[in-house]
Amino acid sequence: MAPRPVLAAGPFLGSLLLASACSGPTADGAPTAVEPAPPVRAEPPSWPRDLSCRDLFLWFAEAVARGTPPALSDDAPIALLERPARSEGAPWVLDLPLPAVSGERAEAAECLLVLDPPEVTVDRRELARRTEWSERVAAVQRRLNPEYEAARRALSRSSERHEREERARARDLRRLGATDDPLAGGLALLGGFVLSGIDSLARAKEIERAEAELAAIPRWVEEEKIETYEVPVVDTELRRTGTFRLALLDRRGGRFWAIAEPFAERLRFAVAERVHPKDKRLAAGTAPFLPRERFEELARAPVHPRLSAFLAPLADAVRTHAGETGGASALARLWVEPAAPPPAADPAPPPSRSSPAPPLGSRETVPRARDAAAALVRVEGRGGTARGFYLGRHAVVTLRRVLGASSLVRVETAEGFATWGVPIEDAPAHPDLVLLHVPRAGPPLPLGIARDLSGASLPPAGEPVLEDGRVVAVSLDPEHGRSLSVASLAPFRRAATGPLD
Repeated sequence: MAPRPVLAAGPFLGSLLLASACSGPTADGAPTAVEPAPPVRAEPPSWPRDLSCRDLFLWFAEAVARGTPPALSDDAPIALLERPARSEGAPWVLDLPLPAVSGERAEAAECLLVLDPPEVTVDRRELARRTEWSERVAAVQRRLNPEYEAARRALSRSSERHEREERARARDLRRLGATDDPLAGGLALLGGFVLSGIDSLARAKEIERAEAELAAIPRWVEEEKIETYEVPVVDTELRRTGTFRLALLDRRGGRFWAIAEPFAERLRFAVAERVHPKDKRLAAGTAPFLPRERFEELARAPVHPRLSAFLAPLADAVRTHAGETGGASALARLWVEPAAPPPAADPAPPPSRSSPAPPLGSRETVPRARDAAAALVRVEGRGGTARGFYLGRHAVVTLRRVLGASSLVRVETAEGFATWGVPIEDAPAHPDLVLLHVPRAGPPLPLGIARDLSGASLPPAGEPVLEDGRVVAVSLDPEHGRSLSVASLAPFRRAATGPLD
């Protein structure tokens, strides 16, 4: 064999050869490309140690607003202190990277973010009484399943045929043994026994499969007899009012900054006084009313304020005011005094007989306390789960991937009400988003103006990015910073506000 020529490779060619050798061949023999290294994520910023409590808090508020807060650490220079509740109340949602302290650690902390327990008053008012028609299961008729009966007869015929064939094989074997040559007769019998055993085994497996199929078919079929009935409904307004208080306490400087944010909201529901336990529309999630028990659960549900929502108002107070003189005792005296009630919303006019009933689950709030959480939903389908939001009263936008291979998904509203959703045929096709029709009405979110979200912290996938209560983008992949501009929602908006409403 002739010797192979050796090529002298320079540095550049040698690097290419080395890269090709390290990458390895693909299935078709071609070398694969070297995958680039994953991007290195920036480390969260460290706390500055040479600032006052006031300047530390302003630095922290700006870092949170930029989407680059410091990592949660027990030795952070600012700590959280929740005051004990004076009555049974709802805890705060501590969604900021600040350590919660109590007891001796709270006494030793020089810079504290103090939270007063939220206390919310719930009132209800009856608006109107009316009657809704619904459907209920009046009776259930039970009859023999025809599929089960057909499978049973087929199994019986197969068993009888198997028994006849066994008897026929036995007669054939007796004839094979009745010969003058003992050796030939023995060999014939042996072969007959082997073939008979193989055939019997196959027949037994066939009968076993038939028995398994029969066991999987229900023997009885139940048919429901449906009838309509009247449901007395009370249109009820649920009103919540309260005040959320928090403060920044600078023990070394002997000052504190306190804010009190009023909260007021009105929720309107159609509450059914008497619902049949086998109501079909209620079971399917299409009933235009709530059972009294479910309404009482919603009325007792606590309000959970998110701490991050009050960070900016407190930062404005710290930035623009010199603060109050005093320490923890002065702050405690300030909060022990009864706070002024929040501004009352304009009372709703009494409903007239000619006016339509208020939409189920409609939400009205005073401007300062407007909350978009009622428009958010959770969607679950064969393709997984994602968040979504109401773009029309009966139209929800979510990620297309949750559909999977199905055209029906489960939708859970912010109230905890579970219903179903199907894609709207007239909605524009989009590779990432889908517009669903849901029977449950919800408060739609308005659209805002597109903005640059580069480097911004995104909510969970499917949730809207809000600015001043308006949608400016939709989060697609928060881990990799992918979002969709509000411009892509304009066609969906037209489809959502069409014949659906």
